[in-house]
Amino acid sequence: MRPFADRGHWGEIALPKISDTRPVDTDAIRRRVRSGIHGSDRYYDHGHTGGDLDEARPVLDSAWSMILADRSRDALPIPEAITAEYVEALEVLDWEEIGDYGGDLVDFFAELGMVWTEALVSMDDLTPLEKEDCGAKLDVWWGELDDYDTSEYFGAAFGAIEQGRSYPPLVKVLKGIAPDDEFSDEMYEDPLTLARLNVLERRGRHEEYLNLSEAAGATTGHAIMLVRLGRAKEAVEYSLVRLADPEGALAVAGALPEHGDPGSALRVGEHGLSLQGRKGLLANLVRDLAIKEGRPGMALQAANTAVRADPDLASYPQVRKLAGERWPEHREKLLEFLRQNVPYDPVGHLDVFLHEGLVRGAIAVVEESPIEALVERVVDAAVESHPRWVIDTCRGQPRRSWTTVR
Repeated sequence: MRPFADRGHWGEIALPKISDTRPVDTDAIRRRVRSGIHGSDRYYDHGHTGGDLDEARPVLDSAWSMILADRSRDALPIPEAITAEYVEALEVLDWEEIGDYGGDLVDFFAELGMVWTEALVSMDDLTPLEKEDCGAKLDVWWGELDDYDTSEYFGAAFGAIEQGRSYPPLVKVLKGIAPDDEFSDEMYEDPLTLARLNVLERRGRHEEYLNLSEAAGATTGHAIMLVRLGRAKEAVEYSLVRLADPEGALAVAGALPEHGDPGSALRVGEHGLSLQGRKGLLANLVRDLAIKEGRPGMALQAANTAVRADPDLASYPQVRKLAGERWPEHREKLLEFLRQNVPYDPVGHLDVFLHEGLVRGAIAVVEESPIEALVERVVDAAVESHPRWVIDTCRGQPRRSWTTVR
């Protein structure tokens, strides 16, 4: 029996199992993907995003599973079949006609390119003829997809074949020799570099991983690998010098307590809060770690940062709890900050004002950012206290601005 048995509906075709070593039935894969693109009316429903992916995604997921099980040669026909089917479809259909109303298809193609790349990086036994055949196909598809913001991922897959493991600049880097400027620029934030790092990590080639991540500027991955190798002190020293954003600090600080070093996590987290970028999640982590470590001053500072970065009804009460008798002072400063900094989607701001019963503050928020669903919430809250504003709002008439009202 073939590994993909036709049971009458493409969505019910069996996917390859990790333990199944029989050849993948690429014809069945293409029929299944094709059925998602052409055989359903769902993509005519503009309320449904990327309906065709309901068939293609589980097939691609099966390829990922095989790659992670070190069966890249067996997995390779899967992304080839998916890519071929979509490229053929794009020759006769517009991008929107195959369901990409929310950008899901662009994301899927990026992941498809990464499957290609990681499968090829994982393989040691491609023959010269196979390399030539696969490279020719990828070269064509790379060009075909150039208009869809996904070509870089297929370019990375093509690079995996073109360079291979014996690429001299790569060999030098893996040995710890500093790369020249040109190769250093090629590696930075490159999907091919990410695939190489993933493969090195899976295969336990940790020193080579560290050499490549350092050369490529993959600072977060480098620091986390040091933590996993039990080199926490080195990881902290590296992080304090090399991490460039709060997101990286969050990842490293989150990994350190798992290896029994919450004090070091606080050092990295505190450093991350001094960097530019999104700080909400990191501030929450630092707050919680500081509480556990008996650092109330640091915990309060981080709690305030968390509310300013990403206000909600989980982080806001934490400031009150930590501030104690000083809560009125902190409360007024936070509310003033929220009044002066209304983002495009101010759900958290509105939650805080309504939680505090500050209807005027809530009105000012929706005056600044009049999102319909949020305006409706304020209308419900303001019926008794501000009936004139509610009437004008419901009638769609010009409203008095409450922006400067406290």
